[in-house]
Amino acid sequence: MKSLLIGTAGWSYPDWAGAVYPSPKRRDFDPLPYLARHFDLVEINASFYRLPPLRVVESWLRRVDGFPRFRFLFKAPRSWTHPGLGAGEPEAPAAAVAELAGRLHDAGRLGAVLLQFPWSFRDAPASRARVDALLRRLEPLPAAVEVRHASFARGDWLHWLGERGALPVNVDQPALRDCLPLESATGPDAAYFRLHGRNAAAWFAASAGRDQRYDYLYAAAELDAIAARVRSAAERVATLFVVTNNHYGGQAAVNALELRAKLLEERVRVPRSLLARYPQLAEIATPDSEDGVDDDPTPPTRQGELF
Repeated sequence: MKSLLIGTAGWSYPDWAGAVYPSPKRRDFDPLPYLARHFDLVEINASFYRLPPLRVVESWLRRVDGFPRFRFLFKAPRSWTHPGLGAGEPEAPAAAVAELAGRLHDAGRLGAVLLQFPWSFRDAPASRARVDALLRRLEPLPAAVEVRHASFARGDWLHWLGERGALPVNVDQPALRDCLPLESATGPDAAYFRLHGRNAAAWFAASAGRDQRYDYLYAAAELDAIAARVRSAAERVATLFVVTNNHYGGQAAVNALELRAKLLEERVRVPRSLLARYPQLAEIATPDSEDGVDDDPTPPTRQGELF
């Protein structure tokens, strides 16, 4: 049986209030278990900017305790992969990253540690030496590597990564010059997909902020093509991580649910607030989404089993 784990990149966005999350929120509202009720994973964005204290990671684990299948994908700090973004900040200690990601791993909750490199990172001996050094830092934790530049498609990159036991990340991004297209590459036992949206006008725009760059809602035909890539990978591995990063306005949650429904060929629970913002989700929503029972904290009865 194939296991599909699908979710969003991050869970703390101001513009998700009234879309992904109810607004106004109850005083005791906790977004993490709320998200875990509807998805199988979340990619931790906060660790890219600043490593959280261990007590915060412990709290994440406690808050998803009722969802045994839920997993975290831990994004490595930007000082490792984007040193220009945090000019002057010290490189995050390998021991600190290993402690935090290791705690998730020991709890059986870690999908992988993500090394996300920018489009400006090109395939070259020095680049591979950097990736190799970072992968060695993370041993024995599972690791995934995202590159975005087309230079990585012209050599033995996938074989090279496979020799190191790392997952290649299949990236969906605007089809611009020298941007890698979406593939269905796999690691030894899993595949990792990251969907960033296809906002070509803002992708390389110097004036575009994070929200504008990732402001995109995939159309049904686009999701059909993505689902075909996921199914192709599923022919070779048992576990599939699918992450939607087109976060603005809750669009990542919309497309994650649509992909889940498409791949599992079943209706899915939809947050009431998301259904109100995006009424097209009624086509895939379960009855309990439509009648307002979706705030019940219990996990879904069916797990994400593909095929």
